[in-house]
Amino acid sequence: MQLYGSKLRLTNLIFKDIRLSDIVVNPNNDRHGPKGSESDAVQWLFDERGSHMQTLAVDIVEQERIFDAPVVKPDGEKYIVFDGNRRVSCLKVLAGLVTPKGSHAAAIVKLAKESGWRSPLTVSCQVETDQNVIDTTLSRRHNGTDSGRGQLGWDPRAKANHANRTGGTNQYPIAEATELFLQRIGFPRSGAIKRSTLYRLINTKGRQARIGIALGEDGKLITTKDEASVIRVLTRIADDIVDDKLTLKHLLDVEDINSYLETLSAEGFDLSDNTSFSKTQQTSAKIYSKKNTKKRKPNKSETLIPNEHGGIVWKERQGKIKRIWTDLQFNLKFRNTELAIPIAFRTLIELSTDYACEQLKKAPNSTLRKRVKEVALELRNRGSFSSRDLDDLDRLLGDNKSHRELEALHRVVHSQTVDLSDDDQRAMWDSFEPYLLKALSL
Repeated sequence: MQLYGSKLRLTNLIFKDIRLSDIVVNPNNDRHGPKGSESDAVQWLFDERGSHMQTLAVDIVEQERIFDAPVVKPDGEKYIVFDGNRRVSCLKVLAGLVTPKGSHAAAIVKLAKESGWRSPLTVSCQVETDQNVIDTTLSRRHNGTDSGRGQLGWDPRAKANHANRTGGTNQYPIAEATELFLQRIGFPRSGAIKRSTLYRLINTKGRQARIGIALGEDGKLITTKDEASVIRVLTRIADDIVDDKLTLKHLLDVEDINSYLETLSAEGFDLSDNTSFSKTQQTSAKIYSKKNTKKRKPNKSETLIPNEHGGIVWKERQGKIKRIWTDLQFNLKFRNTELAIPIAFRTLIELSTDYACEQLKKAPNSTLRKRVKEVALELRNRGSFSSRDLDDLDRLLGDNKSHRELEALHRVVHSQTVDLSDDDQRAMWDSFEPYLLKALSL
């Protein structure tokens, strides 16, 4: 590639079919340094990388091809290999042109005879005459990412994507299934989880049982405990991994892994070995919705909106509301964002109410308390909001200086001294939740 003023011209690569006998394995290859002769360089490869050489030769015979053209430079009537020494060495051993010692080389010679291998007379090579271009090519291919200039290796997620697309073997199936499960429930950081770290933590049946997960026959994650409890544990683990609070360095041995799990257990996460749920419950992927009439456990979530909450079908013009909801459900934790939560909560109530006013053709020109009451009454009149829910909400719309009313959220924003406890905010969420769900469904 060359630059001429403002014009870019790409230099085409030159490929040439070269007789295998005219291609010389580089005795001064950077992999091993100066070795004096081609035969010495080949012998080094079989002494130091014997099993890899044998595997490569088997692949060449099975595929009947190589997948990368060697990079060569003319040297008189011969061509010196600068990238592809291993490929060319295997081809030469298969053809009987070089005879290194050792069991791996002998296995390749035997493979050539038993498979009826017909050695190619020529090999397609990339021919370069400029040593600077050759050295730059080698650097791009063998010196890692080089800040993006070199080849970017696949992370576990990319490897799994390739395996799934081509029908290959996925090395991290339980980790991938966990990530997809979190993605389905709306966890916003699911795509940032380091799969190798997650896999290290959950790769045994025993630890999966403690968390309450298993890999189904269809490759999907199933829960073996109360799903709400499982989601709380998984989102906490995911947050720790994404925030680099939990890395492979922290999980070097079983004691480290057990120590981390015991820390979570001490914080109140369910990591018992009890897996007494029925088969139907285990295979259920049902997310909590208001249609479930069973009495819920007290909300002790780390976030205002419990991680396991579901049931929202987002609509147009709700993008900002959705982002705030996601923050309150997954990102803003009571332990480290105590002031941000009531501010975001009040904003969520206000934007949701304004959206409902717009849908109901009501002018949002009164106080927030009055707007909420007006929308709630309209929802009740339409039969989508119960009188009981309205009574619960009405208690939060007064101005009695209580810490469990809408005005308390306003006071947190504008007062230098007012704070709300976590339990006060959770109680307010429990009362506002039915209203918000109905308002956003308009």
